[in-house]
Amino acid sequence: MTEKKDYNWQRFWFPREAHIPLEKGYLFLPPQEYAHYFQDGRKTIDQLIDVPCLILLGEPGIGKSCEIRRWATSLREQQQDRYETLSIELGGQTELTLSEELFTDQTFQSWQNGTHQLYLFLDGLDEGLLTIQVLTQILSRRFQKLPRERLFLRITCRTADWPSSFEKKLKQLWGDECVQIYHLAPLSGRDVAEAANEQFLSEVARREIEPLAAKPFTLELLLNTYHPQTGFPGSLTEIYSEGCRVLCDEESDFRLESGYQGELNAEQRLMVAARIAAMMIFANRATIFTGKDLGNTLKRGSQLNHKLRIPRLIDRARCKALTESRN
Repeated sequence: MTEKKDYNWQRFWFPREAHIPLEKGYLFLPPQEYAHYFQDGRKTIDQLIDVPCLILLGEPGIGKSCEIRRWATSLREQQQDRYETLSIELGGQTELTLSEELFTDQTFQSWQNGTHQLYLFLDGLDEGLLTIQVLTQILSRRFQKLPRERLFLRITCRTADWPSSFEKKLKQLWGDECVQIYHLAPLSGRDVAEAANEQFLSEVARREIEPLAAKPFTLELLLNTYHPQTGFPGSLTEIYSEGCRVLCDEESDFRLESGYQGELNAEQRLMVAARIAAMMIFANRATIFTGKDLGNTLKRGSQLNHKLRIPRLIDRARCKALTESRN
């Protein structure tokens, strides 16, 4: 097994409702000389520094926590007198420990009683909700009493677990325009090239498994199973099946150690995801609506975009591979 490395990838974030341009599964990077013609909303995380309330969403294992930790470290290293930083991991917190680590923290108290700004990083809201069922209510009540004009909030969460009720509350506190929600894009071919050699990239292209290489979690699987002499073991169908199974497995150490893994195992999740993917292909649909049906879910231009989830667990190519394996 290869050692886990921390790559200096330049990741991009897209507004939640934006279309993420892909090229064979990788994030499309326009040529530098033509980049100004592509107005697709992509941002580096540093370009979002002035957003007062920033929600950073993404699939499990796509690199949200790594990105927010890198950002917090960078701000801390260049820290100025006008702001401070505070990072909290929400997984495993109780109401008592959250109060001790956040609200009674010396940095937090100094900011609350001062005049400078605070960049507050809350990582893993979805994991925090597993141990504090009323976490969003606690945060909402606390934020209501704080000088929010000096608070720059950053929250990471799994896309499917982001609570719309908390989003509404944050918009009430900060204002609609001050709350922005971004989704982390897959890796680009340039990112993967930083982690692997040309021979690996050629074999990935030959096997047409770029969508698996474009996610850090399954890229690690491919790097671990690749051999310079023999390439990847198994057929295309077997590679995709194993990659999908890994995506359906739980990657969070906190969830694994605490037993919060859900009721379905990886194989059962894969079966459910494969059926959903197959139905979406046959119905020619690209999104899944997870909100309440108030009678206007099919109306064009309805204000329901914030509840649409783009399914990236199993795409068309992977679904095709799974279908072939059953024939």
